[in-house]
Amino acid sequence: MTNSISIPLKPIAYAIGLVLCAIAHGGYAQDQVATPSTPPKEQPSVQSTPPPNKEPTPEPKAEEPKAEEPKAEEPKASPNSTMEDVPFIWVDFCITESDVCLSGVSARQKDGIWQVDLNDESIEALHLDTTKVSFARDDQGNWLNIPKAEYDESQLKITWSIGAENLQAQGLKSDEQIIKTDPVEYPLSAALNYSVSYSDFVSAYSSYAVGKKHVALVGSYSWDAQSKELVRGLTSLEYDQVSKHLRWSAGDVITSTSDDLGSGGLIRGIGVRRSFEQQPTLITIARPQMSGIVDRPGTLEVYSNNILISSQEVRPGPFMLENLGISTGRQNIKIVLRDVTGNRTTLSNTAYYGSVSLLAKGLNDYGFYTGKLKAPQFLNIPNPNDPFDPTDPLAPPLNPLPPNAAELKDQNVVQAFWRRGLNDKWTIGARVEASELVQNYGLNVATTTPIGEMSLSVGKSSEGGMAYSANYSYSSRYVSFGGAYFRQDPTYKAPSTLFEYDDAGIVHTSTTGNISFGFIPRISLGLQYSRIQYQNGGIQTTQTASISGDLFKKAQWSLLYRNSTRTDQDLSDRSVSLLLSLPLENRRHLSFTAEQTPAGNSYGGSFSQSRKDEYGYSYAGSASQSALGTRTYNLRADHQNRFGLFAVQADRMGSTQTVTYNASGALVVAGKNIFIGPPLGSG
Repeated sequence: MTNSISIPLKPIAYAIGLVLCAIAHGGYAQDQVATPSTPPKEQPSVQSTPPPNKEPTPEPKAEEPKAEEPKAEEPKASPNSTMEDVPFIWVDFCITESDVCLSGVSARQKDGIWQVDLNDESIEALHLDTTKVSFARDDQGNWLNIPKAEYDESQLKITWSIGAENLQAQGLKSDEQIIKTDPVEYPLSAALNYSVSYSDFVSAYSSYAVGKKHVALVGSYSWDAQSKELVRGLTSLEYDQVSKHLRWSAGDVITSTSDDLGSGGLIRGIGVRRSFEQQPTLITIARPQMSGIVDRPGTLEVYSNNILISSQEVRPGPFMLENLGISTGRQNIKIVLRDVTGNRTTLSNTAYYGSVSLLAKGLNDYGFYTGKLKAPQFLNIPNPNDPFDPTDPLAPPLNPLPPNAAELKDQNVVQAFWRRGLNDKWTIGARVEASELVQNYGLNVATTTPIGEMSLSVGKSSEGGMAYSANYSYSSRYVSFGGAYFRQDPTYKAPSTLFEYDDAGIVHTSTTGNISFGFIPRISLGLQYSRIQYQNGGIQTTQTASISGDLFKKAQWSLLYRNSTRTDQDLSDRSVSLLLSLPLENRRHLSFTAEQTPAGNSYGGSFSQSRKDEYGYSYAGSASQSALGTRTYNLRADHQNRFGLFAVQADRMGSTQTVTYNASGALVVAGKNIFIGPPLGSG
């Protein structure tokens, strides 16, 4: 709002306007107002000295305008006048809806319509949407047409009610954060996690990382005194391209795919994929975008299932809400405007289904890998020099060689996948896996609706087989349910599954379903069903029912029933189990289990106490008896200080007992600084 001018300054403003108009148009404005289409009259000059024989007289004062003279505030143009002939005045220009005013704005009337001269800064300050208003540009300025404007002669003020829909849209992001950090130096750093254990023999394990800024070499090694062999774990050189959220890897690379029909695997080569964790504030999952129009300033409140999740100040005009932080499952989203007087108006009330599997609108997720895929180790022929004795009755049976053992070899592979969030409800993807032996392709799509989340994938193999996968899930406060279907042909192969040949273990079709209820306070009920048909024709069905609830002081209980059978094997697994969890004071915890099976009953219990702070003692223990009568005991105690973590553990199963001592810690070197402490990530 603007303050009204209480002092009568109309004559002064009128005079100033006349002088400025005269300067701009080469004549006196009052002549132009009186006769806008004729040139200004010639004015007599004012003498600076008095005539002879007369006493000096003061210079004539400018005569103040009279009320009956033409009004400069309401200039009228003749029908035949040009743009250059139309005079203008200076006014305060105000937009009713945005409650914003600009002072000293040039205004004029053209063909009975008021126009004001606005530059880009003025348009931005008034929050005008330039695509919805009309401008008339000429040599004098950029004139905005303002039909039905209200002109206040006493205040030299023009007020225009434009309509909230013609103001600039406001983009409101509910949880976007901008983290500003000071420039830092990145010295060469190294970190080593180590663990040394002693039981019947000494064994050791270590993982390491050496790097600077965005480049790091990571890997691991293990060794034991029994085999006296140093074994290298996964090793790779990684580079984070932070500006594009990419992570490049070379060495041992674990590949990934965009759906459940791809195989992935471990290759020795190079790879690159999106790494969104490099920017923790980046919104990667689909979230609803909602728009509307507010006609007055106030606070826009967003509720999800009657819980306030966003509150932001807004001005009149269109708005767009983005990145609403809603939970997964069905959500009732209500948008309320609370104005400056405290009145509350519900703008919208809609249903939305939140999902963590869909990508945010316009976001791309992709990966590319190439290298050598190692042949499955379990298919290799045993080393004849190995001391393993196949006649030993306790030795596991040898894996038989596959029918295509002659083709068994490492493969050069190329794998790639891509996913894109089309909007907050649709995500699409594609993938390819190819080697010199087999190629596999796939497409996938996922969507959310008010009644749940759905996805569909299809795959094609160069061996001729097809595969399909469909998933559906729905979750709300009181009930959740879902289902999935999977099917693959016997000839559906991918590079990492090419040498699978055990039909009894390869799934042909799979159907699953589940439902859970939470209508009763503090109690939930769940039911699950699955049916799996294998390539050899065997069918395995499993039914599960569970009920759980809360007791006093955060204690919980659950009762589970499970029944599983398989037609091609003598398999019948039926059990009923009970679990009781009791959190106690001072970070102590107790739990008890009991299970009944056709083979008999089993029981167990455990206790633990965690550390209060980063340093200190903790302990845990358990005891159980199996359905066959075998008793098992376990005790563990540890102490963590600024030098490391030291633990001792005793185990007994039947008549066999072992005691294990362990010392672990970390060594970190950052520039010229060296730190010794507990294992990294151990807390």
